[in-house]
Amino acid sequence: MDAILVYDQGVSWLLPVSCVALLPVCVRICIPRGTPAGLPAAVGLALVLGLPLSLSGASSGLRFFAACIALIFAFKIWEYPGARVPDQAMLQGWRRFLIWFYVAPDTRWPRIQEEASRNRRAGTLRLLLGGVKVALLAGLVAVRGLAIWPHSWGPLETLWGLALVFLMLSACVDVVAGLAMQSGVGVARVFNWPVLARSPRDLWSKRWNLYVHALAYRNVFLPLRGIHHPVRATVAIFVLSGLCHEYMIWVAHGGPGPYPGWVLAFFLCQGLGVLADTALQKFIRR
Repeated sequence: MDAILVYDQGVSWLLPVSCVALLPVCVRICIPRGTPAGLPAAVGLALVLGLPLSLSGASSGLRFFAACIALIFAFKIWEYPGARVPDQAMLQGWRRFLIWFYVAPDTRWPRIQEEASRNRRAGTLRLLLGGVKVALLAGLVAVRGLAIWPHSWGPLETLWGLALVFLMLSACVDVVAGLAMQSGVGVARVFNWPVLARSPRDLWSKRWNLYVHALAYRNVFLPLRGIHHPVRATVAIFVLSGLCHEYMIWVAHGGPGPYPGWVLAFFLCQGLGVLADTALQKFIRR
């Protein structure tokens, strides 16, 4: 029985891992460029977003991570057909294309050798920073395991959880970006000291997850003419962000989770906060 269980779990992992390996090949060959996303892109999106659902034997944490990766690949598939990839040089040749596809933050191919050298040095620093964050992450986990830790104090538990999420995400991004930058490619930063944010707008536009901010600006804000209609574009961005997080929770729990819709409501409130902050700043400048 144990052997059958191990075999079943191996088969459940074999499909998504194989698809992740073959996905960039299928995208490059099957999805035509220079046109809006059509049926091939739609099929790719459905396949990618459905893959994490096949990991029924995995833990909720691994399924949540798989959902995050699926969303990143979905954004790549959506942007590939059109001209929305920031640096089109990243799509020239298989090596550049694979770096662009597998590295989540926006990438830029170096134009001169000096730029490539700078990127490698910066990548080494990113790797070191990622190592420091991993050490801090281990320290957070160890501290919470101490007997003197006040588990019943909600505010401290919340701060601990926020710090844990930030260190996990930023350490992972720094390590991946640092490794990619050893090839000479430039990789954009994703976090800019979010703890120093002075307002909701400052947090979401300049400090937290700048990769998603850039994606939303290219694929939602500009198509909805957000410069002339900022309210509808901002609301659409936060609704989409909320739905993406609801998807991750659905995959992690194998269903809607204990509080369906709460994450979407949270992001709607954040969107309203950004709009209120923007209106207030305009009023003050008058």
